[in-house]
Amino acid sequence: MSNSVKSTGKIIENITETRISAFKSGKYVLWKISKNWKEITGKEIGTKSFPKKFYEGKLTVNVSDPVIYHSIVIHSNIIVRKINEFFRKEIVNELEIKKINERIRRNLIEEMTGKIEEEEIKKVKSADIEEIEEEIELPFSEMEDIRKCIRKIDEKYEDIREKLEKIAINRKKKDIFLISRGYIKCEKCQDIFYPLKNQKICFNCYEKEENIKQERMMKIITENPLIGEREAVSKAGTEWQVYYKVRDILAQRSYNELLDFYITKNIEIEYSEDYKNEIKNEANIDFEVYVKNYIDYKIGTDDKNVFNIERKKIIRKLKNEREYMKKYK
Repeated sequence: MSNSVKSTGKIIENITETRISAFKSGKYVLWKISKNWKEITGKEIGTKSFPKKFYEGKLTVNVSDPVIYHSIVIHSNIIVRKINEFFRKEIVNELEIKKINERIRRNLIEEMTGKIEEEEIKKVKSADIEEIEEEIELPFSEMEDIRKCIRKIDEKYEDIREKLEKIAINRKKKDIFLISRGYIKCEKCQDIFYPLKNQKICFNCYEKEENIKQERMMKIITENPLIGEREAVSKAGTEWQVYYKVRDILAQRSYNELLDFYITKNIEIEYSEDYKNEIKNEANIDFEVYVKNYIDYKIGTDDKNVFNIERKKIIRKLKNEREYMKKYK
């Protein structure tokens, strides 16, 4: 009898894993999103960004254009919604947006043949590069700083010292040149970058700051899901937008866990006629816990009426999800 039960349980487990894994195939989702990226995001965003990786609900998008980068950052929730609408399912719950830095090239000619804004190219593409390099002069203090660093290298590596000094001087000249063309130094890391409007820090530093803000807010909301906007923002020291973005992230994660649980238990019930009632009774308790976690993160209130309304909505949504999966599995 015990062997029969174990055997049945193993069959159920295998069936469950097969169905769930097929639905969650990261490679398939990434291929599908990539194939329809321009249709989902629009031509302007679609041509200057591309989906790079998909794993456990997180879609990593690489962006080469600073304007498009900020556009995706600001409208990330909308893009996630459009992707899920395209699939007619909650497939993606988070966007990780990565700025592909166009490194400042070692030769000014490359800056003048395609890496500066089009208006700047028109100004300088007919200029004599060597003449520009000669015209740029470094302040005496900066030259001395470079030479002090070079002197630390053993004299027996004289050829290396000369090359490094030349590279350092050229880099400084390039910085001066770029700053004259509208580039600025990041207030955080001091890297040279092209700013947007009143931007003071580079894209990498901006992304790091946003991640830190989200982590602080996530800790606060996780510890107290019913905390209000004003109190949470005050504790975390962030903008109000971060509060709602983190709530969306936590709610989506909770929903994914709820959906997995719901689908798995229904498959177990479907293939376990002899133990159907026992599985249902055990699952009902856990189900209510999953539902409460989701609603707490989504709306952040203990109002019973609101809770009951949301509970009905989520149960209806889960049923629709299951019907869809059964139809298109």
